[in-house]
Amino acid sequence: KINEFGWLLVDGVYKAVTPILVWITPILIIRYLRVNSKFKIQLLAYLIFLVSFTIQWRGMIPIPDPYYYLITFALSSYFFLPFAINNFLSRKIGGFKSTLILPVTWVVLEYLYSSFINPYYSWGCIAYTQFDNLPLLQIVSIAGIYGITFIIGWFASVLNWIWENDFDFKTIQKSGSIFLPTFILVLLYGGVQLTFFQTNQETVRIASITSVIEEGKSNRHIFDEIKSDEKSEITSKTIRNLHNKLFSLSLKEVKAGAKIILWSEASAFVFKEYEDDLIKRGQTFAQENDIFLFMALGTHIQNQVKRENKVIAITPEGGIAYTYTKARPVPGEKSIKGGEQLPLLNTPYGIISTVICFDMDSPKDILNIGKEGVDILLAPSWDWKEITPYHTNMAIVRGIENGFSIVRQTNEGMSASADYQGRVLSSMNHFNTKERALISNVPTKGTTTIYSLVGDLFAWLNILVFFLFIALRFRNNNRH
Repeated sequence: KINEFGWLLVDGVYKAVTPILVWITPILIIRYLRVNSKFKIQLLAYLIFLVSFTIQWRGMIPIPDPYYYLITFALSSYFFLPFAINNFLSRKIGGFKSTLILPVTWVVLEYLYSSFINPYYSWGCIAYTQFDNLPLLQIVSIAGIYGITFIIGWFASVLNWIWENDFDFKTIQKSGSIFLPTFILVLLYGGVQLTFFQTNQETVRIASITSVIEEGKSNRHIFDEIKSDEKSEITSKTIRNLHNKLFSLSLKEVKAGAKIILWSEASAFVFKEYEDDLIKRGQTFAQENDIFLFMALGTHIQNQVKRENKVIAITPEGGIAYTYTKARPVPGEKSIKGGEQLPLLNTPYGIISTVICFDMDSPKDILNIGKEGVDILLAPSWDWKEITPYHTNMAIVRGIENGFSIVRQTNEGMSASADYQGRVLSSMNHFNTKERALISNVPTKGTTTIYSLVGDLFAWLNILVFFLFIALRFRNNNRH
């Protein structure tokens, strides 16, 4: 349930992202660890992390409890580690330069964790909590999400340093003369981008569609119940009705002026032996209506547990431009892993590409799309209530990083479109409506961002500085 403040009720606990607390809490953690150096006190701080994350992620990670607790243990360790390392290094490194230890360490661990360790990629990265702060969010077009992590960590360290020096005026003056201009410059950059480089240009009307088999019931459970050896008349009728509804809704939006039609992830369930017939129907539909059709199929293969989760891109001429298979299935998902292919389609409405849901959670993977100058990214998706709207917010940040607009049509979640500066153009909550067609007028031209050119250079610079801090710490220790 969602209360009047937009908080989500999960297992009796209301949960919500409160952006301001992300700035305040690290200050208090640093002070607590600095003042209380005994091991048992440090352990208590870690246990607080563990308890809070166990509550926070309940329902968001849909796995059995023993594995869930292992995941929350790993998440708690990952979030606690930057503060522990900061506490260790800063005891031997004094002065204002010590305020850089936490932000640098936090960026390094976040980058390594989301790029090489975490099976859920960038889930848990701190930048997503600031989704509603568009001026601040523009910094990801230069430094990626790690730029925001750095700013939040540095803010906490500077405030702690001032506190540690009893709010001495000279300390405040020194720290303010360095940190404050940097912070203002970041916000000024965002403000200038949003004000003087707006996406005021030609748009294309895109209709993205979700169809449910039975109102009030999840397609997910119904699909799981359908097996290849159960092709009864009831099953066949259910699938035919689903296909008919998808084409009926698509036709309605075409008549309203849509030039591009997108179906949400695995919307069209189909048995493998009937897949060609469904695709031919889509080709005929696209040709007759002179539109681009992106069919999201969930293809069941006889005697296989996993299905093909893919998008068929069809041109107005009725040709198949590409077939894209989901490259990054969620751990435990019953989808066959696709290749690393990068689908690109030149259209009168710009260069269009496609990924599917969880593919967008890896900044490193989506960077390849940004380098190709994609203008519009279509992302058919499938979520669940506990990760709504957070998962969609994450996807929109990918667009800001790489300079493309995005349309994310979501089964059982938040569907939304946004321009390449993160402005939400339209949105729709699956759970609050029965008319699940999202209409978006999307800019046909993207932009080139610094991040799309240099990639994770900022993160690697932080790795270099981190090792310099380690060397400095042990040099000071030897002198002592």
